[in-house]
Amino acid sequence: MNAPVLVLNANFEPLNVCNTRRAVCLILSGKADLVMNGRGYLQTVTQSIPIPSVIRLDQMIHRPRMQVRFDPPRGLPPR
Repeated sequence: MNAPVLVLNANFEPLNVCNTRRAVCLILSGKADLVMNGRGYLQTVTQSIPIPSVIRLDQMIHRPRMQVRFDPPRGLPPR
């Protein structure tokens, strides 16, 4: 249950890597969908749950973009 699972945004942008237990909880609560099952099944008393390797969140998570700032070399005078 500690295997890594890739978490994708609603537009298939990679967000994070979580463990299998968290991914199964997100799928069972309806907050994520299974994209790829690569590890078999988790057997419970009443049902068989696929163990995910990639999941996709239902709602879009807006993340701020990293801003890259150019720093000129120290030896050059400003323009």
